Amino acid sequence: EVEQALQESIRKSEDIIELFNKTSCDGFMIGRGAIGKPWIFSELLGYNIFNNTNKLKIIKHQLFDMLMEHGPSGVPLFRVHLFGYLRNFPNAARIRHELCNERSPHNVIKALESFYN
Repeated sequence: EVEQALQESIRKSEDIIELFNKTSCDGFMIGRGAIGKPWIFSELLGYNIFNNTNKLKIIKHQLFDMLMEHGPSGVPLFRVHLFGYLRNFPNAARIRHELCNERSPHNVIKALESFYN
């Protein structure tokens, strides 16, 4: 049970409580739980300050950073994070399918704005 608990991802504060109850560990690491959800750190501290408008700004900022660093290949590289941002949303399969081969940052932003609004 402890070995399985160590392989589980931390995606919400309840996961930390559950992991501590199973292992009595002194610390926690958050890795993949932060992909598509960088606000997890503030949520784990008890601050739920991110609404959809703020989340969309964060997503756009990350896309712009990827474009600045990688040029046109920034959009395909961003897809891993993009699909993480869309995880657990109802009807997200449609937008993931729509953006699966998209290379235009403008089209990605338009699709995200319509999805988050």
